[in-house]
Amino acid sequence: MLRRLPVLLSALAALCVGYVAVQSLVVLQRHYSWHEMDWNDDGRTTLAEFFASARIDRWTVVRGGSRCNQYYSTHALTAVKTVCPTGSVAAIGKDAANGG
Repeated sequence: MLRRLPVLLSALAALCVGYVAVQSLVVLQRHYSWHEMDWNDDGRTTLAEFFASARIDRWTVVRGGSRCNQYYSTHALTAVKTVCPTGSVAAIGKDAANGG
């Protein structure tokens, strides 16, 4: 049994690395800037927010006559934040990106 332990640990490590790699590719295909991925609008983008981006999509909404980008969680089906061209950010459900 102890002879198999290194093989099992290596396989587990390979699965973890593979999962992180796939999630990273999904996020990179979304073409979000690092600033856009600041889902809780605290001025910095964490690694957790980077990986949460795999579950956040964007669509265009009209607010006050302006076309705005609204980001929503595809997992929770809730709005995360709305960004309008004037630069104002209307944060809605700030914890939606973190599953809350």
